[in-house]
Order: sequence, then C-alpha cells, then structure tokens
Amino acid sequence: MRQGSSLKGNFASDIGVASIATGCQVSTLQIQIPNDGDVQTTVTFAGLGWQDKSDGTSYFGTPTDIDGKLRYSFKNVTAISLNGVTGGDGFCVDTFNIQFDNNMQTQRCIGSGSGFAGANIPTTFTPSGQITLSWSKSAYEAWKKTLTGEAMPFSFTLENAEGSYTFNFPSVQVDGDWPDGGNTDIIQVQLNITGSDTPPTITRKAASTPTPAPSGE
Repeated sequence: MRQGSSLKGNFASDIGVASIATGCQVSTLQIQIPNDGDVQTTVTFAGLGWQDKSDGTSYFGTPTDIDGKLRYSFKNVTAISLNGVTGGDGFCVDTFNIQFDNNMQTQRCIGSGSGFAGANIPTTFTPSGQITLSWSKSAYEAWKKTLTGEAMPFSFTLENAEGSYTFNFPSVQVDGDWPDGGNTDIIQVQLNITGSDTPPTITRKAASTPTPAPSGE
C-alpha cells in the first residue's frame, strides 16, 4: 500500500508566508552508522504538489511530540551479525550503512492543469548498503562469497533505554575488492551488500515498563 502525506515546507512568521508540499511519498531512506558519534538518517521524499499562502497563518497547528528524547549512537548498536558470525567475535565492524530505495519514477500528465507530477510510482524495492570489516578468517569467508554470488544473512539492533529497532536482512549478496595495506595499516575489507530473494524487516520494540514492587501493609 502506498500512502502520501503533506510535509511542511516553511512558515516565515515575520512576513506571514507559509508553504506546504503535498502528496509526498518516501523515495529513499538511508541510515549511516559511524564508528564515532550519532547514527544519521536521511529520508528523500517525492511530492505531487505545492501550495502557499500569505495570510499570516501556518498550514499546521502545534504537532504532538511523540519522539523519544534519547539519540542513537554507535554505542547503541547491538547483536550485529553477518554470515552467521557475531561482530566482535569473528571480526570487528568499523562502519556500515543501509539504504532502502523505492526507485521512484515520475509520471507526467499533460493537460491536467498542474505543473507538477501526476503520479510518483515506486518500481523495484532495493535494500542495499556497505559494511567495513577488519580483515580476518571470518571476514575472508564473507568476502569469498563475492566470487560465487552465494547469499548470507545480515542483522543488527539499535537499542537504548526507550526501546529498540531490529533490522533483519535474511538474504544479502556481497561484492568487494581484495583488501590491501602497509605494515602499519589496519587491514579492512569493504563489502557492498544488496538484499536478495527475501525482503528485510524492521521490528520496533518499546522499552519494558518495570513492574512496581508491592507496597507494604
């Protein structure tokens, strides 16, 4: 099911001008997990229309804040696994990123009276990303599947005191160059991953609420 939404473009209260993008759908979602600092998320939207007004009012009221107060950082990555091997055991994961791409195509409609797209049509859904591993026997066994095209599982969890998000890719294929480096370099291999056969899932779990201790008599 495709669902469009309206996004607030701008409200310049000093001059009383507001604008809004309508009929927006997600085109791409990218999540970047660094080896230091916060997890970064970039969402790209494709819209079908644009409206503005100059009556001194906004298109939206005051939204209800349902976001959590805590950020996710590289320290909140848990249970990362590639090819059945847990990160930190068979190899160290330095950085990684994932991307979901709906490969959005724009349908123009001549004669509709609109200067904007008539429809934004998602075509093929492509989950992909990159992961950088320290070079080891387990990393070699994952890299070797570059030669055969054999698929493997990849999963990780982002978790803090407010809850968790588990990303599960049951089947990914990899490709990457043979790693190289000098005597004082940390040898790493960068693998490009692409989802295959089985769609990935994202599972959100809210933090459990502690059961209050029974009060004394």
